[in-house]
Amino acid sequence: MANCLNPKSLICLDPKEIMEAAGYHLLVSRLFFLLGIIFALLGMISDAVDTTLGLESMSWFLLAIGVFVAGIVPCLGWVVAVYLKAAEGRKGL
Repeated sequence: MANCLNPKSLICLDPKEIMEAAGYHLLVSRLFFLLGIIFALLGMISDAVDTTLGLESMSWFLLAIGVFVAGIVPCLGWVVAVYLKAAEGRKGL
């Protein structure tokens, strides 16, 4: 079976491995969120000061949007893991 924490594996179908990787998915999702916030703040500061901070202000905003959208993927992995844990708990009832 594929190992979810192995970067070479493209797909993970084992529910136990998905549930074990829930913390990893949540951590990566939070990192993407914080990175998006940082990029958005850099865009606002760049626009308020009316200067370029490495990139134009609109580029910072577009980068923030891209990072927020990319952060949805690991968040969905966490949601699947939580659903699988809940479904496993319901089977025991």
